[in-house]
Amino acid sequence: MIKKLVNLIYILFIVLFLISSIIQPQGMNLIPINILAIIGLILIKKHKIEIKNFNILIIIAVIIRIFLLFIDPLCITNDYGNFYYPALELAEKGYTNSQYMAMYPHLLPYIATLAFIFKIIGSTYKSVIILNILFDIFSAFIIYKITNNKKICILWLLNPLNIVWCYMCHPAIITNSLLILSIYIFKKLYENKKILYSLLLGIILALANLYRPVMIIFLIAIFIYLIILNYKKIHIILFILILPTYLFTGYVIKNNIKFNKWEKTKSTLGWNLYVGANLESTGRYSLKLGEELNKQLKKEKDVTKIQEHFKEKAIMTYKKNGIKNIPLIVKKYILISNNIDIYSINEMNFILNFKMNKILKYLISVISRMFYYYILVKGITNKNNDHLKLFSIGLLLAHFILEVSPRYLLPIFPALTILTNNDEKV
Repeated sequence: MIKKLVNLIYILFIVLFLISSIIQPQGMNLIPINILAIIGLILIKKHKIEIKNFNILIIIAVIIRIFLLFIDPLCITNDYGNFYYPALELAEKGYTNSQYMAMYPHLLPYIATLAFIFKIIGSTYKSVIILNILFDIFSAFIIYKITNNKKICILWLLNPLNIVWCYMCHPAIITNSLLILSIYIFKKLYENKKILYSLLLGIILALANLYRPVMIIFLIAIFIYLIILNYKKIHIILFILILPTYLFTGYVIKNNIKFNKWEKTKSTLGWNLYVGANLESTGRYSLKLGEELNKQLKKEKDVTKIQEHFKEKAIMTYKKNGIKNIPLIVKKYILISNNIDIYSINEMNFILNFKMNKILKYLISVISRMFYYYILVKGITNKNNDHLKLFSIGLLLAHFILEVSPRYLLPIFPALTILTNNDEKV
């Protein structure tokens, strides 16, 4: 009964995704892109185009990524600059005095990783791309180990969404890579019932959570999968053993990351919760909200108090919104789910030192949308792997009350991609 309910909710979740993709974002006309993408998928299915030489496609995918190394960014701003410049400072001085980082301690592990890479291969943007490429290729390899299916591996490597994020100074690629590794270790745990895999899974999930603090959702998903959907006494023991290594690993690493000047916040939900409650910006960050944050940063030096301040405002705002919270959640759902592929291409185009040719950008958008539709539709037919479906649903639900941006949903794509392999349990 519960298994059927999970599948039903997941199918509804995917159908709403597909409907959402038709809705036009402000200032964008996606109708021609959607139509061309659907026609492309129909032609591929009709003519039964088969992938025969996988090695050539893998080489092509790697060459495309290497080509990114020869494209210099024009301006590294917004959140990408918030990662890049503190990493440079950390690599050169051994510390970073960013008050913004103190507000969000979960951002520092990625900055520390970048700083380490800068020291080894040089403090240039190329180092960012190299790091991303290595992790992304590793992701493809682990996906193959999980699915034993070269098509899924190629699907990951050729997806323009993944290629685009290989260029961005953002922890998305590393987060997805560690999440995919967690999925692989969980598969081994489920198959072999060995304590070692429980301990290893706790460590890897803790590491992934340092880059994007959403892995508690995956823990909840595997709890439901092991204890409720597939109950066995050994599953209780195996799950309980995951928790100590998860908590201990996260605690040790977090407490060994120093800020020098600023004391780390003990709460990180306030600001994101407040932005998510904002009707005017539809739960998104805006310049007006940014000015409000900057005023508070200048007024108060204790970042924990700043987060608590915004948490109180968020609760008051949600109460004030009343019935308006329902359309707010609907709009946030549409925003986070309807154009992550096109959004990603536009983000990359924004920081390039040249603007993409309109025809090239349009072509990439159509291909990206083809991959997007294929991954969504193909995964519906998967009758297994409820832990991946639960994680996908949970990740989306978490953003109903928090700040939204299409890129926040990037950790969902490892699960969606693996779910296209409906031949066996993974």
